[in-house]
Amino acid sequence: MDGLIATLAGILGLLGVIYGISEWFLFDFFGIGRRRAKRDFPAVAETLGLTFSASRDRSEIGEIKGEYEGRNVTISPDRNATILFSTAGLPDVFLSTKVYEKKNFDTGNSAFDSFFLTRSMSKPEKVRRQIENSGAALDYLPVFSRRWKRKLDFFEISEDGIRLSLKYGMNSYVPAKDLEQLLPDLNKFAGMLEDVLGKT
Repeated sequence: MDGLIATLAGILGLLGVIYGISEWFLFDFFGIGRRRAKRDFPAVAETLGLTFSASRDRSEIGEIKGEYEGRNVTISPDRNATILFSTAGLPDVFLSTKVYEKKNFDTGNSAFDSFFLTRSMSKPEKVRRQIENSGAALDYLPVFSRRWKRKLDFFEISEDGIRLSLKYGMNSYVPAKDLEQLLPDLNKFAGMLEDVLGKT
């Protein structure tokens, strides 16, 4: 029994070390990730069919803009690592992974409610029914959450579209390698929201 306890303690200790290392890389204390992003941003913009604009300030990474799969996108690593991604046909809605005082309804969908801690909408009852009747339409939400939630500082939805910020370097850069996966995921997420909420 003592041996088993020692083994479990060792495993837990190793997991703690791995988590600590991952957090160390996420916050980029030595600026390695930011320098890599600055180097790789022009190439990833070209790969995604977007336009990279260098900053006049040589300490900054620059900005990526353009149209991705028919949606307007702006990636601003020097502005709190913010990404704007357009949606179409969403109602009067404010959803956020952060907690604000605006929450005025629960949807009854545990994945939706645990991801969006703030949920404010002008027609909550109608939206609740739409979410209850959405079937498999929201199945992508847990997938997105597992892949990105830990890296997000915030993720918000409004009539204007999706607005999010990433934690890397304490909101100081966006890894170029993440964009090649994140933009397709955002496109799926936006389509999911439009399918579920766009009828309001």
